[in-house]
Amino acid sequence: MEQKDGLKKRKEQIFFFLMGAFLGCICFLAIYGIKVLDSSYTDWLFASEQDLYQHYIGWCHYRNTPWQFPIGMIDSLAKPLSVSIIWTDSIPLFALFFKLFSPFLPIEFQYFGFFGLFSFSMQGGFSALLIGRLTHRKSLGLLGALLCILSFPMLQRMFYHTALGSQWLIFLSLYVWLERRRWKGIGKICLIWAGIGALTVSLHSYFLPMTGILMMGMAIHLYLEERDKKRSLGIISSYIGGAAAALWIWGAFEGSSSPVGEGLGTFSSNLNTFYNSQGHSSLLKGLPLYFDWQEEGFGYLGLGGLFLVGIMALFPLRRVVLVYKGQAYPSLTGKGMLKECKKAVKRHPFRLLLFLASFILFCYAVSPIVTWNEIEIIHVPLPSFVERMLNIFRSSGRLIWLPMYMIILTSIVFLHRRLRGRESFFLLLLAVLLQWIDIREYAMEKGEYFAKREHKYQIMWQKTLIDNDEQRYKGFQFMYTDNDILLPTAYYAYLKDMWVSNYYFARSYEEEVERRIEQCQKELLEGEVSGDVLYVFQEGTKGLENYPLHYTQWYGHIVGTRDKIDNGKK
Repeated sequence: MEQKDGLKKRKEQIFFFLMGAFLGCICFLAIYGIKVLDSSYTDWLFASEQDLYQHYIGWCHYRNTPWQFPIGMIDSLAKPLSVSIIWTDSIPLFALFFKLFSPFLPIEFQYFGFFGLFSFSMQGGFSALLIGRLTHRKSLGLLGALLCILSFPMLQRMFYHTALGSQWLIFLSLYVWLERRRWKGIGKICLIWAGIGALTVSLHSYFLPMTGILMMGMAIHLYLEERDKKRSLGIISSYIGGAAAALWIWGAFEGSSSPVGEGLGTFSSNLNTFYNSQGHSSLLKGLPLYFDWQEEGFGYLGLGGLFLVGIMALFPLRRVVLVYKGQAYPSLTGKGMLKECKKAVKRHPFRLLLFLASFILFCYAVSPIVTWNEIEIIHVPLPSFVERMLNIFRSSGRLIWLPMYMIILTSIVFLHRRLRGRESFFLLLLAVLLQWIDIREYAMEKGEYFAKREHKYQIMWQKTLIDNDEQRYKGFQFMYTDNDILLPTAYYAYLKDMWVSNYYFARSYEEEVERRIEQCQKELLEGEVSGDVLYVFQEGTKGLENYPLHYTQWYGHIVGTRDKIDNGKK
């Protein structure tokens, strides 16, 4: 894939990047429209997937939290705990930027629409720059960028788990690898990789394995080229240092919550992932999955990508036929084949290392329960400490994105090298058209929902007796751990400058929350009741008569207070 010559002039590179970014913006606006870019329009966030308004409410409470260090802490979502904004997936970097201007922003303010536009533009810019660097052809660079912008995983993630739309980080890391010779010495290249590590954490940590393995590939590649251990180790340590420093600054190491999740394998990628549309294709039916949550490992290439792979497969198939007939490489057998492979490794270390990186992540993404359609092929037993370590990225299926994009990039470069200019251009143009036809219905569904439909969110607890009792109550103490009304209550708490004792986080604080509930139960039995706290119970909770509280039923729940609620009159 690598070429010695590329887009060398800096101005030309910037212009080409901007052209790709412009294509990304056009695609975003064509699909999502401009309504989501209205920062004061927040109702659409609540009408979408639960994850999206979880992220928005996390930002709301973060902006209300007084400045402290680490700078990413939120103190009103799991009172009395302080938790990191990393665990609310609120795109920490954007949250921090807008918190600086929070006093000047309206109460209802969202940046998720703008982040979507930003991600699409970066996807277009870096993919165009990368493909232009690989092919040295602007036309292929821009067409290839369109194929990457119109990728199904990109569309699936945007405004569902918005931060995971930062898939351009893959193209950025790969581009830095390709341009490794530009930065002489150790200082600049280490600073760049430290920045990528910090940036990855500040957008979404699930991209760490993807950008990290590309960093390792570059470090090994430089060592093979220069035999400079210091420079290679400097790159590795700077990336790890940048990521660790960002995690520390955002507060990921604060508190007792573990980064280790549960369910490794159930969030994996099915072996049919590259050709399984999961029902999102306009032309191809979805295929069955072994686990429902394997939608996390969605790596469908799209009809355009599959078309390119099919064209690419014809060339080695033809070569196999010729070898079989003895018309090509008649003497290339046994040791001769091994010798040719060794030569290829020496001539093309970049290809080998990139293949290994993609293969490693592919194996991680589909394991430890390897499945095809509804069939379990093998369940690889893992030592407990290994499984615990891998559970840090329990949604392992997401790592399929790097192999998926590598298949697309490889097919584009392969066609460029094997065909004439016009032939490769028209085949890639056809692939883009097929991709748009394939993704069109899915994109129209997104557009109908986000661009055309008018959403209106009904705020929970509003216009209730509790709501009328202004300035009296400071927080909601949930006396159970189920996630039923946690999110809407947390949003009401934000509007009223209140706190909640529990929330839905990316990592569990359940043990701490349960200890706090037990402590509250003990205090209530001893007659210690806070006058400014709303105690929330589920219907059917036994033993409420033992607590010195006045009860009110609301939203299928029971709210206990020290004093009787009577329209705000004490």
